[in-house]
Amino acid sequence: MALGDSEGHGRARSARVLAQKVDKRSLWALVPLLQDSFFLARREAALALKKLDWQPKSDKGRIAFLIALEEWSEVIDLGAKAVPYLVKLLCEKHEPTAKAIVSTLQKIGEPAIRPLCRIATGSDEKASKRALKLLVELHDERAIPAFLVNLESARVSLRLVALRGLNKVVSAKCKEPLIGLLENEREASVLRSLYSVLAHHNFMFEDTLKGLLKSKKGSGFLAERCFRVFEAMGEKGRSHLEELSNGNFEERAKAALETLDRVASGSAILID
Repeated sequence: MALGDSEGHGRARSARVLAQKVDKRSLWALVPLLQDSFFLARREAALALKKLDWQPKSDKGRIAFLIALEEWSEVIDLGAKAVPYLVKLLCEKHEPTAKAIVSTLQKIGEPAIRPLCRIATGSDEKASKRALKLLVELHDERAIPAFLVNLESARVSLRLVALRGLNKVVSAKCKEPLIGLLENEREASVLRSLYSVLAHHNFMFEDTLKGLLKSKKGSGFLAERCFRVFEAMGEKGRSHLEELSNGNFEERAKAALETLDRVASGSAILID
């Protein structure tokens, strides 16, 4: 029997064979498969156990059994108890099962936030990205540290998801990392997303941006990035641009104001 087979399909076949025997002596081999890393091995083991009228004797066993059977509504009813078992499966390779796990965690909601934050800052990129996307949907301030950690990721996709999260929840602790990203980011798609975040939370960043423009740093590419943020603010950025049009950045500020005028008249759109 290939229950130790490194291939998940082999373990799933073994569970299927044991199910056909309808022999309760198979329980010792089937129960551990409920927590297998391969979805089909978990499912076949659960179906075999169900055929044997097996009943879990602990919460741990019941949760693993329900997840393996993909009885998601019952898993949701278990709430916080199910979260540790679900987050371990965020690296699931089978996409339909992965989507169901993500959906289940989203419906459980608040109890999942802290465990998701731990996964979001872990080393498994696939699990991190799924956890981050879930945290974006849950938009809870406790996720901010996880978003900030991922702003420093070498992966563009993780930086983009982190910015999506910070577009929904932000705090004073975000100010320095986001301005640092404005100064140092090289990826155009990340910059576009960053402009949107800074513009959306304009009340927190407008004075800092004007301060940058008036400082020694406020020249060249950084000045251009600050103006892009003011443009992204739309009409909320107009007063700042009018103020800047009377100083050292007269030409650039007037160009930004003309852009806003064209947007207001419907003859142009701001590129997100």
